[in-house]
Amino acid sequence: MSERNASDFNGCRLQPVAAPTRSRPTGWTTVCPVLVQSVQSFLRETAEEVGADEHTFKLLKSSWSAWAREHGLQPVSDKALGQALLRAGCRKRKVDRRKSGQGYLVFYSIPEVAA
Repeated sequence: MSERNASDFNGCRLQPVAAPTRSRPTGWTTVCPVLVQSVQSFLRETAEEVGADEHTFKLLKSSWSAWAREHGLQPVSDKALGQALLRAGCRKRKVDRRKSGQGYLVFYSIPEVAA
């Protein structure tokens, strides 16, 4: 019986595979332009209710969900909504509450243009 090489597997010679190439930089995500336009409309229409202040993502998500249902839009993931809020001009701020065991709290500042 012959001694097997580390690159042999069941009599087949294994070939190295090239690493996949990325067409975009890591961390870059695509946000649907229709979603960004919908979020901009949402911010304009609800600016009187929420004001141009900082709000938690949880509050914006629940308000967005109710607004989207009224306008016949499909629900979106938290990540997609967060990216659309950033593209619509909101600023994100993260507060570290890990010392109290509550994790992170994410705030979004609504731009003055929407208000």
